[in-house]
Amino acid sequence: MDVIERRLELLKLEGLGFSRAEIVKQLAQKADCVERTVYNDFETRATWQPILQSAIKPEDVLLKIMNRYEQIYRQASRILHSESNSLVRLGALNTMLKATSSMREIAAVSCKVLEVESANKNSTVIKMWQPNDEPNRNSFKVLPLRETKKLP
Repeated sequence: MDVIERRLELLKLEGLGFSRAEIVKQLAQKADCVERTVYNDFETRATWQPILQSAIKPEDVLLKIMNRYEQIYRQASRILHSESNSLVRLGALNTMLKATSSMREIAAVSCKVLEVESANKNSTVIKMWQPNDEPNRNSFKVLPLRETKKLP
């Protein structure tokens, strides 16, 4: 097992809910390496995980997550329409509701502030970016600046 396979397996096991100790023990045996190597993978994951999962851009991550929720929703919809057991149907409806709620939350995150700068004493320029609105990336809005009071 090479480094990439070991790290992909690490992410898979973590996604399945295994504890760090269980993952380390299992991967050390499976990859024929010392446990410290797997612990090192956990410690350095901030550098390799985005590259390994092709998540270089934040908007790509959001799209990937949205796609996963969409797939969960579709699977639950199929179960809802194919099962006769009312408890299974209720579980499918619950899953569809949770997937929809999660997609709505992700859609609300899709707009973030890039930069805030004061244009003058009475106005502030806020540069906004939205992944679903790429052509308007350089659009600016000038908003009036409210006075703030300092707390004692």
